[in-house]
Amino acid sequence: MTFMSSVLRDETVPKVSVIIPNYNHATYLAQRINSVLVQTFSDIEVILLDDFSKDNSSEIIQTYSKIDSRIRPVFNSSNSGSVFKQWAKGLSFAKGKYVWIAESDDFAEPNFLSTLVPILEQDSTLAFAYSNSLVVDSEGSAKEPISELKKRIFNTEHWHHDFVSDGKQELSQYLSLQCTVNNASAVLFRRSSIDEVGGVDTNFRYTGDWMMYIKLSLIGNIAYRAECLNNYREHEVNASKKSFSDGSQLFERQKCFAYVYKSSALDKVSTDTMLYYASIELKELQYHLFNNIKQPGKMLHMISEIIKISPAYYIKVQYGIIRVTKLWNKMRSLRDSYKG
Repeated sequence: MTFMSSVLRDETVPKVSVIIPNYNHATYLAQRINSVLVQTFSDIEVILLDDFSKDNSSEIIQTYSKIDSRIRPVFNSSNSGSVFKQWAKGLSFAKGKYVWIAESDDFAEPNFLSTLVPILEQDSTLAFAYSNSLVVDSEGSAKEPISELKKRIFNTEHWHHDFVSDGKQELSQYLSLQCTVNNASAVLFRRSSIDEVGGVDTNFRYTGDWMMYIKLSLIGNIAYRAECLNNYREHEVNASKKSFSDGSQLFERQKCFAYVYKSSALDKVSTDTMLYYASIELKELQYHLFNNIKQPGKMLHMISEIIKISPAYYIKVQYGIIRVTKLWNKMRSLRDSYKG
């Protein structure tokens, strides 16, 4: 394991607060921490949180905290059950003007901060800036830039070029449909913008990051750099499988759709497009909970939560389900007629 040399703490407030939320990522933790400490922009503090890991993460964290005074270790006495609770806890300690939530299994290029900090410094309208990410496997071997994945999904080279975009425009075109911000490790947030939208919603377990980007897009602009300054590690995650099997992730996506609809920020075409896809997903969620795992009570609870955000959204999306079902039935009838 390679350790960086000790750095004396500057008594002034750091420009950037780096929050590293960790849970059982001892295998990747040293690489993550080193990639933060070797940043060419060094005016940082590092808040290193461990969510009661069962591996040797705490030993690694303690070792690093002894050799670099910029690191503040924070250990939970029990598991919080949510990375977004860790985000919020990290923010409670953060002093910087900007915030980088550096996920513990990813790692950054040395110029990540030196590229993104000046962008936010030069444009006060920006709520956050983010970069392209290189997808790597569990061993760290390169696969492809995330911009290529988004090109296949949206059929555009929007993320192949640098841009500064109006937040609401980005929401209308892309962010209302999918979480198009690669991942938290690729983002540098303006702290005041996070505070303006009420901080992190800790009621989420899976799509709290998407909700954060949605809220920020409604109050500010977004900058993007097409250079891969972040390395996003793609590996097996059992929690994600569970989130789909019990419907939790689809439910949280519905909450995001409802929030966007309630904002009235989209034009009619974008609203109709979002409602179409939201209707398909809600139909899938309802079928799964009623027919596959037979938990109608859970579905009723989810519906009540969606209605709390926007009753009008729920009415629209249920109407959309009826339309989608009729369309699918018509297509199935035409197909069967053609076969006959």
